Amino acid sequence: MYNKIFGPEPHNTTVVQYVPFQFLNGYEPVFKQFNGDIKNDLTVRTCIDTVARHAAKLQMRHMRKMDGKTEHVNSRLDYLLQTRPNQFMSPYDFQYRIYSQLLLNENALIYKQYDGMGNLVALWPLDYASIENVDVDGELYIKFQFGGGKQQTVPYEQLIHIRRHFTNNDMYGDDMTNVITPTLSLLTTLKQGLINLVKNSVKLSGFLKFSNNLKQSDLKEKTTTFANNFKSMASETGGIAAVDNTADFHQLTSDIKSADNYQMDLIRQDVYRFFGLSDAIIKGTYKEDEWQAFFESIIEPLAIQMSQEFTAKIFSERELGYGNIILFDANRLQYASMANKTTMIKELMPLGLLTINQALEILNLPPVEDGDRRLQTLNVVDATKANKYQGVDDESKGGDTNE
Repeated sequence: MYNKIFGPEPHNTTVVQYVPFQFLNGYEPVFKQFNGDIKNDLTVRTCIDTVARHAAKLQMRHMRKMDGKTEHVNSRLDYLLQTRPNQFMSPYDFQYRIYSQLLLNENALIYKQYDGMGNLVALWPLDYASIENVDVDGELYIKFQFGGGKQQTVPYEQLIHIRRHFTNNDMYGDDMTNVITPTLSLLTTLKQGLINLVKNSVKLSGFLKFSNNLKQSDLKEKTTTFANNFKSMASETGGIAAVDNTADFHQLTSDIKSADNYQMDLIRQDVYRFFGLSDAIIKGTYKEDEWQAFFESIIEPLAIQMSQEFTAKIFSERELGYGNIILFDANRLQYASMANKTTMIKELMPLGLLTINQALEILNLPPVEDGDRRLQTLNVVDATKANKYQGVDDESKGGDTNE
């Protein structure tokens, strides 16, 4: 895979001595991926998966904005974005990995691979052990150290960089592990308490005291006989059992405390809030207004961020001047209730704002032949032709034609 992304390593290479790149707040040459236990926590993985699988449904499109219109461009780049960003990933997998890395590491780096003619042929989300910011003739380069021991140094301009919690660091999203670790530690402690409670519940629950001395083999035999008889009598007598005067049964009780559901949920909600999620979104039981809130607060900012960074890093200044953009969008209406969908179609179609196929798409129905036509009621008319439509002669009014 290294060779597929960066090409084969040349022989007899000269070792290049790099110098650290200086930022406004000093030298920050090395940035390491977090390798702690956060990604192994079930609650964290659930939150990351929830955001990533919803955000990965965004459609990546090559669009062009000219003269107030935004048109879809059927280009080689558009094919790459919508069909196969790289050899091993579908568009969904590609986005899912980006969002997962972003939420886990606060940063996601995508390498742009070009062919010999300067054409973009693949986009690779990079997973790395650490990176080093180096200065090459005054330009920022990123030196990658991969887990398998391979290294590669590439210009920062050849990377698409998505950040989260971008506040204090001049280049990268802030490491938030110290913020969430105390909450995860507390949640883990509460879970361990529950595990210990279950373990202790299956331990020794009582003992028999016999009135005479018995051999070890006899003790085991009588205890087994008592336990079997107890199960049989308990099922027949509704939980009541009896022993004769040859033995006394003594019950062992333990007072093990564990966190209740309220305490567990309180701590878990802190983790949800860190990722901007609610219990309904996590469980998939959300209503329309809950989905809209989730989309506007989490998915839409990601779509804007991705669109801006992909557009700036993929197109040249000349291409940007022609209005080329990369758009990440989603059909938000698919989560609306059927009543709201019907109302929207009923209100918008008479105004000619929707085509037949657009209305069918809102209802999650397949398009039909010749369905790109717009239908419009005769109750509305072009404002510039209103007088003519009503049979009124502007000149005969003898006044301002705008009256």
